[in-house]
Amino acid sequence: MSDRESGDEKDELRRHLDGTKSIEETSSADDTPSHLQPIDTVKFGIPDGPDNILYAEDGSIRGATLPKLIEKLSESTTDVKMIFDFLLTYRTYASPEYILALLRKRYAHFFF
Repeated sequence: MSDRESGDEKDELRRHLDGTKSIEETSSADDTPSHLQPIDTVKFGIPDGPDNILYAEDGSIRGATLPKLIEKLSESTTDVKMIFDFLLTYRTYASPEYILALLRKRYAHFFF
């Protein structure tokens, strides 16, 4: 893969992760930042695809939407290094409250 193709993939993922809606369209009463999807609209179990996850040639995750990343991190086969990296970096793009809300939604079917 050329550097240009790699750059195009990164730009595509950034556009997707940044969202396609304007701030006015995504504002809500729960103070969810405009770049994050409101919790009540998050869905888990959506098949992997270029619109929610990108893999490197070695099979590692290069980028993903936050719900897909939470889904992958909560699988039993997840590499400990990936969890560690997530815990070191998540505050740059989400609040602890938002991550906990995603985890509660992810595991809600176990408790209710």
